[in-house]
Amino acid sequence: MAALLPLVKPKIIKKRTKKFIRHQGIDNSVWRRFKGQILIPNIGYGSKKKTKPMLLAASGSFWSTMSRSWKCC
Repeated sequence: MAALLPLVKPKIIKKRTKKFIRHQGIDNSVWRRFKGQILIPNIGYGSKKKTKPMLLAASGSFWSTMSRSWKCC
């Protein structure tokens, strides 16, 4: 029996995975956007609504609520 596969597999992109830390002060290198510093969170760093609950390592896995209906062998 063939395995169930989705027709279209979305590419999962997590844009920002680190936690938000507020950077303050006029001499802060992050606030002044020096090269090599971390980015200040802004609009546009969010993940897609469809792929937000998906894991990066979980390729092809999905949630199933009807576990009794599946029979093995």
